[in-house]
Formats: sequence, structure tokens, C-alpha cells
Amino acid sequence: MTLLAFLFACTVPDGPSYSGHGTYDYLAFEGAYTWKYQSDDPETAYTLVVETADYQYVDGMEYITFEYGSEDPQQLFGSVSWESGGINGSAITGYTMNDEEVIFDTPVGFAAHRMVTGDTVETTTNGVTFTSTMLGLVPCQNNWSPDDWECLHFSLTVDQADHNFPFVGDYWMANGWGASIFTVGNGAWGSAEDWVLIGAQWDPEG
Repeated sequence: MTLLAFLFACTVPDGPSYSGHGTYDYLAFEGAYTWKYQSDDPETAYTLVVETADYQYVDGMEYITFEYGSEDPQQLFGSVSWESGGINGSAITGYTMNDEEVIFDTPVGFAAHRMVTGDTVETTTNGVTFTSTMLGLVPCQNNWSPDDWECLHFSLTVDQADHNFPFVGDYWMANGWGASIFTVGNGAWGSAEDWVLIGAQWDPEG
């Protein structure tokens, strides 16, 4: 009986259906990134540039700020700041937009350290409730890489219909590269169509 139990333990698959997907590598925090996106929405007929603007590692926590702007004409729209801390997962700590800065009393949870399809992270802060749901590992082809990509699909919602949060939407996150596609309908870089990746650069030294 002991031998059979041992053999069974050694052959049980250790895949996502058992332990979930590790989310950290899909969020592209380490190093300095520059991403470029385009949308089919005629109202956002510019190239959106997203760049790592700041990275700090303090007492086991990472603090990252990404800036969003247009390439031509060059214009800064705002930024979104994150924190990540191993088993604590990753969260949005605040944002800037149109000279306004918002810091959340409690960071908005985006992803737990490991998640299976259908897992949610709920955060009530600054008078509203945000819910992030991991919808699964799905194809997420973009307009930069000819390779077939698979992404973790996250949907971040808020219980406030009339809002201007620039990060609320859907994200298809690729391992090592971050957002292959994302959709945000509100805020300074909101678009009625998907923002689809057309180019990316990464400097591991930051």
C-alpha cells in the first residue's frame, strides 16, 4: 500500500488544474519595458506608448510605475502604479491622469500569487469595490510577434457605472512580456477597441 501510494504521488500531474497558474511572470515587472500599441478605434488613431517609469525594491516588495502616452504627437497621458510582493500577489496602488493623482487607501488587487480559472480578487477601497477575475489561459495573438502566444486573461471591473478609472478593463497578459492585448474604456487612454501590441523592448538591467 505504501509503495502504491508513493507511485501515485509521483505520477499525479503538477499542472495548472492542480496548483493554478503562477501570475507574476505574466505581469512584466522586472527590468525596463517599452510597449507600443494600436487600436482600430478611429477616436484613438495614435500609437500608445507604455513605459516603465520607475522601479523600486524595498523590504521584499516591488513598486513599479508605468507611464502611458502617445508617440506622435508625443504626449504624456498619465501613469498607473503597482506593487508586488511574492505570495501577496500584485495590486494597483494608484494612478495619475490629467494632473490628478489618486492613491488608494487599500491597493486594488489584480492577481493573487497563483490563480486557477475563475478565481477572483476583490478589493473595497476609496468608496468603491473592484473585482479582478482570471478567466483562463487563452490565445492572444498580437501584431508584433509572428509566434502563437498564450496569455492569462484578466478582467478587472468596478461597481460604479460612471467612473473614470483608466485601468479598469480586460488584459491578456503574456509570460515575460505583459499585456499582448488590453481594453480599457475610460480614462485618458480609453478606447472602444482593443489596444493590440505592435512592438516591445526590454532592458533586464532597468
